[in-house]
Amino acid sequence: MPMLFGLDQWVAPPPLAAMGSVLLLAGCDVVGCRLLERMGLQVAGRVNALRLQGIPVGAMLLAVILYPAALFQLTSRSLMQVVAGGLIVAGGIQLVRLCVTAYKQGYLDACRWSCWRSFDATSWLMACILVTLFLLALAPITNADALDYHVGVAIAILNQGGIPFSPEWFSSRLAGNGEVLNALALSVGAEQFGSLLQFASLLGLIGLMLGGRQDDWTVAWRDDTGLVSLAAISAPVLLFLVSAPKPQLWPVTLTTLSFALLMHSSFGRLDRVAIAKRYALVCFLVLTATQAKFNYILGGGLVGGLGLLMLVQRGMWRRGLLIGLVSALLVVAPPVVWKSSQFSASWLAGLTHPLPGHWPGTDQFIVSAQNSSDFTSRLPFPLSIFIPSDLGAFSTVLGIGWLVFWGWRPRTRGQFPLGLGVALTAVLVAAILAPPGARVYLEPYYWLMFLLVASSSSAPPRWWVKWIIHGQAATFLVAACFGVMTLSEGALSKQRREAVMRRFSNGYELMQWVDATLPKDAIVLNSHRSMALLPRDGVDASWLKFVDPTSPQALPYLERLRQRSITHILILGDQRTDHPLASCFGPVVAGPGAGRVVSRNPFNQGDAYQAWLLVFHADRLPACVGERKPGTR
Repeated sequence: MPMLFGLDQWVAPPPLAAMGSVLLLAGCDVVGCRLLERMGLQVAGRVNALRLQGIPVGAMLLAVILYPAALFQLTSRSLMQVVAGGLIVAGGIQLVRLCVTAYKQGYLDACRWSCWRSFDATSWLMACILVTLFLLALAPITNADALDYHVGVAIAILNQGGIPFSPEWFSSRLAGNGEVLNALALSVGAEQFGSLLQFASLLGLIGLMLGGRQDDWTVAWRDDTGLVSLAAISAPVLLFLVSAPKPQLWPVTLTTLSFALLMHSSFGRLDRVAIAKRYALVCFLVLTATQAKFNYILGGGLVGGLGLLMLVQRGMWRRGLLIGLVSALLVVAPPVVWKSSQFSASWLAGLTHPLPGHWPGTDQFIVSAQNSSDFTSRLPFPLSIFIPSDLGAFSTVLGIGWLVFWGWRPRTRGQFPLGLGVALTAVLVAAILAPPGARVYLEPYYWLMFLLVASSSSAPPRWWVKWIIHGQAATFLVAACFGVMTLSEGALSKQRREAVMRRFSNGYELMQWVDATLPKDAIVLNSHRSMALLPRDGVDASWLKFVDPTSPQALPYLERLRQRSITHILILGDQRTDHPLASCFGPVVAGPGAGRVVSRNPFNQGDAYQAWLLVFHADRLPACVGERKPGTR
């Protein structure tokens, strides 16, 4: 199959892209529910907290299978299309079956009358937020990180048949199993699958909050659990996470589900076989989360260790170690081996370092990413975790939902103290080692919320706490509605999608200019972050920010540019003469092209800039870079 470059080439015409994404999600639900049933967690025919975990668990199983295949270059485009097509067929059958069952059982009429009779302000706010977030998740992909590597790597997987080896594209090395799922969706044009997976993961989290107190996981609405659920769903950072195909809320749900499976009251009544099955599921959930993003190694490791400790207490330590070892060999060993071999690193570094191998510039890149303003508001820590410093930082904080813990008296018996200790440990370690961002604290935040709803000694919410959380939810709803009005129309037609991408997708207009200018066989050294929008084969140039091209450390990168036979370079700003690679430039092909920094947040718009396209003489590398230091080649 011919290689396709640029996100537009991979997206089905709206609204088919959104419809395909929903069907693909329903297919994941089929897979996840079957797995939960096999693990002894009956969900068929019941609306309970575990039933709502079908989609994230199904995505977990797909990731366990497809990620190692992608590492060893076994995920051809045709294979991904076959898998995605099968999921879409299964999802379509599932949706038809659910609709027929709902009609025959009269669920729709019952729900309609129940809503009018029994819904209070809390339940109405939560229902409105869920509907709004679902519509927001249907918007086209405009997130800056997604257009860099979350989608850029997915496109590379489909073009190359597996995870690309691109040491010069630093951010691509942060990719994990979530990008493989994005590739699966894009193979059939399902643009919104990644963001809808985040929304479905949020549904799973809310299910745990509403069903965590009942012994059989039945979802039940109470004033206290409803308020906790509203606080959980109205954390402002969710606006950022639910509306993008960033695999972050999904792994949070996986670790939170694992935590809930261990802390739930049903755990103490399981026999040894059932305990082993549940622990095996916990291992796969937390290990899959660690391979979605490096940030979740801490949370996944803590919950996995908690599960092993609980098996040790029951005299099952040998079985626990065996289950953990087998799970690690299946889930963690393939990426560790791949990273170690590709980047000449030890197995330990492949497991514990975000960019193993210490290639030139990667350590500086990690420091830069950790200090990114994207993580937090400008207020001092820890206020920056909860309160935005301005409207532009609203979607980067947890908000004030933590007030639901006011008056909480945690249990001091059973496995409860262990879970509380694990959650507080995660908070403490994150405060010491992690960047000061709200996303880092989402896992322990939701773990503590589950302990709150599962605790029979939790106090009723104070009236003033209720009003404050209602105020946060109302503000969140207004912001989400604004996002829907500005972004979600892009799911309706090709023309509206293009209009949305032009207004809110950084680099979209610029890359259209590149597409209209360069020949189809051009290979571009790209200085713009949005690699997923680049309409030609290309190489990322961001390594130039962290490595001096005239130094010996730059030689591996310069050699790769020469091997890739770069024909053109896209540079931003008027840097044609003082660019570090200027002596390798040929004549100007086009420019100046107009570009502007845009984002989905209207309060975070940037300045306009110029862009240039020039011929690049890769065959002259590395000599054309300039005079080398003594002793270098």
